[in-house]
Amino acid sequence: MWQGLTFTIESADPEAARRCCEQAVALLQPDGPERQYVWEELDTLKARVLRAQPVDATLRAWSSGIVEGQSFQQMSEEFARLVIPRVWEREGRKVSRVAEKLSISPKKVRRILHAAGVSERE
Repeated sequence: MWQGLTFTIESADPEAARRCCEQAVALLQPDGPERQYVWEELDTLKARVLRAQPVDATLRAWSSGIVEGQSFQQMSEEFARLVIPRVWEREGRKVSRVAEKLSISPKKVRRILHAAGVSERE
C-alpha cells in the first residue's frame, strides 16, 4: 500500500498506483479492529487512485442527461470508443482478453480500437 501511495504523488505513476491498489485489495483479509488503520490506508489509496483518473467530459455530460441529440446507438458506439481502449490497456493489449471480458467479438474490438485511433502494434 505504501508503494501505491508513493505512486499517487503528483507526477508519479498513476497506473502503477492502480496496480498496487488492486494487489492490496486482493491480499488484505478482514481482521479485527486492531488492524483498522490498514483499511483506512487502503481507503486513502483508493481515493487517490480514483482522483488520478479524470472522468471523461462526455461521460460526465451523459450522467447529467445531456445527450445533445444523439441516438442511443450513437452513444453506445461512442461509449465503446472510450471504454474499449482502456480495457485493452488494462488487459495487456490483448484483443482476445478484451473480447472475452466484454463478451464481444475480437473483430469488433479491433474495429473499435482502429476507430479510436489506437494501433494494436504500438
